[in-house]
Amino acid sequence: MTLQNAPYSVAEIYKPREQSESIVFYTTLFFILQWFTCFGIKKDTRPLTENIMSDTATLPTTQTWNLDTSHSSIDFKVKHMAISTVRGNFKTFSGTIHTNNGELSNIETTIDVSSVSTNDEKRDGHLKSPDFFDVANAPSITFKSTKIEKVSDGQYRVTGDLTMRGVTKSVIFNAETSAPVKDPWGLTRAAANIQGKLNRKDWGLNWNQVLELGALLVGEEVMFDFDVEAVAQA
Repeated sequence: MTLQNAPYSVAEIYKPREQSESIVFYTTLFFILQWFTCFGIKKDTRPLTENIMSDTATLPTTQTWNLDTSHSSIDFKVKHMAISTVRGNFKTFSGTIHTNNGELSNIETTIDVSSVSTNDEKRDGHLKSPDFFDVANAPSITFKSTKIEKVSDGQYRVTGDLTMRGVTKSVIFNAETSAPVKDPWGLTRAAANIQGKLNRKDWGLNWNQVLELGALLVGEEVMFDFDVEAVAQA
């Protein structure tokens, strides 16, 4: 069938709406918009995080926070034979954070060294031995802040005493904090990321082997990265 023989014309397909149809269409649209306006139905323009959580929480002047270990991690990494990186973490830990007028003021953390994991049982056993952590005689690693300096909004330089294997040394690391929020169950939560590095030999973790070309089997510098979430104490 050709267009010449078709029972309709192209002009009929694309012809403008009749005036009466247009009046009905726009009248209907007007009443629909009025209905939405009258009943106060409007789009939620808040960011997604505010849809999930309520507005930023209001806190007392001084606040204590307890670590939520189910939403936190303590990770570390060290060079292996100077060519690759071995990563590990501690599964069991606890801690408290204090804020004053919304600013970070104190941090205390305790780590159960026997919970160390690098996804290799033999290596984990060696780390727990007297060659490294000596878990039998020093079952915990502790950190207590001694000075906290605000660098910028949510950014801090934290100085504190790190005790490991019976040796206490001062360390400095960087901390980045988030604004507190209310979760769906009414608890106030905040989070922080903490990063730094240390030389394990400063705490008596001296074991090593020198390879044929002079590289060390286990790196001496340890990088750590803590992602923690804390709940405000009632």
